Amino acid sequence: MIDDKRTSTEGASEKVAAVERELGREPRGD
Repeated sequence: MIDDKRTSTEGASEKVAAVERELGREPRGD
């Protein structure tokens, strides 16, 4: 789970990276 103490931007980036990993893609660099 994403830590509530993190910023929404960091949380969104982690969600995007996790989704892309599930799709078999490389995590985003940004």
